[in-house]
Amino acid sequence: MCLLEGKFSEALEEYKNAIESDPNVAVYYSNAATCYSRLGDHEKTLEMINEAIRLDPLFIKALYRRGVALMELKRFKEASEDFIRVCQEFPADVEAQRRLSACDK
Repeated sequence: MCLLEGKFSEALEEYKNAIESDPNVAVYYSNAATCYSRLGDHEKTLEMINEAIRLDPLFIKALYRRGVALMELKRFKEASEDFIRVCQEFPADVEAQRRLSACDK
């Protein structure tokens, strides 16, 4: 609930606790990554989102979030690869297409 309310530090603590209690749930890492991103820690964002993808390689939302994190780190070629996969799965996703185009520029 804290994540939806914009209380990112509090939400992050909740997700850390969730990860500690069950470290095999990809969505916990993905949501923790969102918190880190909103707090401006893009390296930690990338670490968390990579763990989510390791746990669930078909988790497309995690690929999208990793692409965003990579863009923040100015790693556009890598980000582009994630957005290509997202666009392949969801060809009507306008935001993913926009980000892919931005990476290519």
